[in-house]
Amino acid sequence: MGNGPTLMEPRDVIEDLDFWSHFIHHLRNTVGTISSVADFCRSYPVDPEKLLSIFTHIANSAQNSMIHVDEFAQLLRPLKVRPRPLALEPWLRLILPLHPVSRAVGVTVNWEVSRGGCEVKADPVRLERVVWAVLDNSLDAMAQGGVMTVRIGAEGGKLRLGFGNTGPAIPAAIRHHIWEPFFTTKADRMGIGLSWVRKIAMAHGCLFGVRSHPRGGVETWLQWPAANRS
Repeated sequence: MGNGPTLMEPRDVIEDLDFWSHFIHHLRNTVGTISSVADFCRSYPVDPEKLLSIFTHIANSAQNSMIHVDEFAQLLRPLKVRPRPLALEPWLRLILPLHPVSRAVGVTVNWEVSRGGCEVKADPVRLERVVWAVLDNSLDAMAQGGVMTVRIGAEGGKLRLGFGNTGPAIPAAIRHHIWEPFFTTKADRMGIGLSWVRKIAMAHGCLFGVRSHPRGGVETWLQWPAANRS
C-alpha cells in the first residue's frame, strides 16, 4: 500500500454477506432475549416488580430492533431528491456552526475554498444529512482535539466538497466495513451515517469516498459531475 492514503470503496450492501450476517445476528439476539425471558416467566413465579423490570427489558430490546429494521427499510427504498441551485460555501457556513464540532474544545475549523463558482444542484435537506453524518464522525475522531478542514474546489468542471480531520487513521481491519449499515465502533451509535452518505451521494449522481492517511487524518468527500453543476 505504501505511505499514501487508503481509499475505501463502498460495497453493495445487498450482496454483502458480512452485513447480512451481522443484521441477522442482531435480530436473533433480540428474539432470543424475548424467548428466554418468556420461558423464565412460565417456569418460575415472578413478583410484580421483577416482572415489570423484565417486560421493560423486553420492550427496550424490541424497540431497538425495530429502529434498525426501519432504518434498513428506508435505505432500501428509492430516494427522492429535489435538487436546486445551491451555493455551497455560504450554505455550509450557516450549517456548520449548528453542529457541536464547531464548539468542541481543542477543535479548530479551517476553510479551503477555491476561487470561482462553488454552486451545484443539490437537495439541501438531503445534503444536510450528509454533512451532519460526516461532522459526527469528525467530532468522534477528534475527541482529544485537532483540526477539521472544509475543502471546496473545482477542477475540470467538477466541484469537490471534502471534510478532513486530523484524528487517527481508520484501522485496516475495519476499512472495508465502514459503509455497511449498522457497523460502528461506538457503543452509543447506530452506525448508519455513512450508509446514508452513500445513498444520498448516489441519488445526486456524485462520486464519493473516504481516504485514510497512515499517519493519521481522514477525509470524506463528494464530487459533483460537470452536468450537475449549476
